[in-house]
Amino acid sequence: MEILTTHRAVVDELGGVEAVIKLTGVKSDTVVYNWMARQKFPPELYVLMSRALVGVGKTAPPSLWGQS
Repeated sequence: MEILTTHRAVVDELGGVEAVIKLTGVKSDTVVYNWMARQKFPPELYVLMSRALVGVGKTAPPSLWGQS
């Protein structure tokens, strides 16, 4: 399973900004772009986004969500 190491790669593999908006339920693309700019996804989205990544044959370290 490929390990993604950047926030941009995670968003891209999940189908892009619009797909991540739908997956996470955030209100706008600005939120997702801020996550990428700050290089930190909200910790509460770790399980949801990790499961979605597994669905496309990828994984990412918990540190991208601010976890060790």
